[in-house]
Amino acid sequence: MGWLTGNTGGIETFIVTAVRALREDYDITVLTTSPAPARRGELEQLGARVVRLPSPTRHPVRYLESLLLLLHRGDFQVVWMNHCIAHLHELALARAMGVPRRIFHAHQSANMFGVGHGIVHRLQRRFIPLFADGCFACDEEAARWFFPHTTWTFVPNMIDPEIFAFDPRRRRVKREELGIADDTTVMIHVGRLAPEKNQRFSLELLAELRGRGHEVLLLMCGDGTDAIRLHKEIVNRGLQNNALMLGTRDDIPDLFQAADVAVLPSWFEGLPYVGLEAQCSGLPLLVSNRVGRGLGVGGQVYWLDIGHGVDDWVNCVEQLIDKPSDRFHNPILGTRFDAGAEQKRFRSLADRTGHLPTLN
Repeated sequence: MGWLTGNTGGIETFIVTAVRALREDYDITVLTTSPAPARRGELEQLGARVVRLPSPTRHPVRYLESLLLLLHRGDFQVVWMNHCIAHLHELALARAMGVPRRIFHAHQSANMFGVGHGIVHRLQRRFIPLFADGCFACDEEAARWFFPHTTWTFVPNMIDPEIFAFDPRRRRVKREELGIADDTTVMIHVGRLAPEKNQRFSLELLAELRGRGHEVLLLMCGDGTDAIRLHKEIVNRGLQNNALMLGTRDDIPDLFQAADVAVLPSWFEGLPYVGLEAQCSGLPLLVSNRVGRGLGVGGQVYWLDIGHGVDDWVNCVEQLIDKPSDRFHNPILGTRFDAGAEQKRFRSLADRTGHLPTLN
């Protein structure tokens, strides 16, 4: 099952959820090419083995040799690959080695890796059904991008909703820890620091709210290639005291407690975990109109245009400041996004193929 990267993102969260659900029935190996994979300690505590392979871009021959040797020695019954772009060498080798169950799981709805990867994706996606006997997607947008010519199964991004349920005590403790005053409105943006996550928009939103006289703090959680550029923008806008770059965190549930509004102005997403987690915490969620409507699962979600500036976003935040939300409603409990409620069905996915109608 793979891939684990150095950043805590949706795929890493899904892999942890999957390991927790499947560990009683399977010995699980998780693949990575990162020297410091995210959530490795948590996965190993759950009983998974984390195996690092050579980089497929820097050492393609060594990578394929290592993967082939792993498959040969492992006697795997299931290979479950989680991808943001169509790469088929793992499943092709798994089929050649006679692995009986081969799953391709799509977690993205657009290309975020450059023109070359986009070309490879469009060439390879038509061959996915040749090597995978299970085609899974986190939502319809991801399925359209990966599986335009075949049937697929909806596999929701599942979480433990109790971890994120609102708790006034946790909110008070975390705000005190961060030195946040009671009258400060806290926005939170969780995501890899990368252009597609659009943290610059959140900074623009923060600057406009500050310009209108609101006492607002932005928590930016995550790391990535845009970190230096975003830090410079914070300095240039004079927001050093109003925007905290917290890096990769293991206390996201508590940070959601401390916040008042979650923002997700991404240029594209699959079905982002952070949107589900924010709703579990009772947070109102301001989300880009480029994100699929499947994210709305009963929480307070506002889809707003990111193509016409921040005015609508500012107005929405101002309305939320004037009328605080009921934080005790947890819309994920008992739904298909609830890992506990869906555990039995989830385990069956490793053993059989379910299908929904093809999307064209």
